[in-house]
Amino acid sequence: MLNYQNVISDIELAIERKRYELNNAAETYGVLSDYILGLSKELDELLNKLDREKQSVK
Repeated sequence: MLNYQNVISDIELAIERKRYELNNAAETYGVLSDYILGLSKELDELLNKLDREKQSVK
């Protein structure tokens, strides 16, 4: 059986890593670069995934 708490924790960790990557890259590439926009999209996808997982546990 899948442990939803572990799945959620893994997603939360991935979100924090992506936020760190995004913040660091913004200093190098600027906040409006295509690279930053791609990272932001990846972060949004992770946040949506977390929300879906939390909704499925309810």
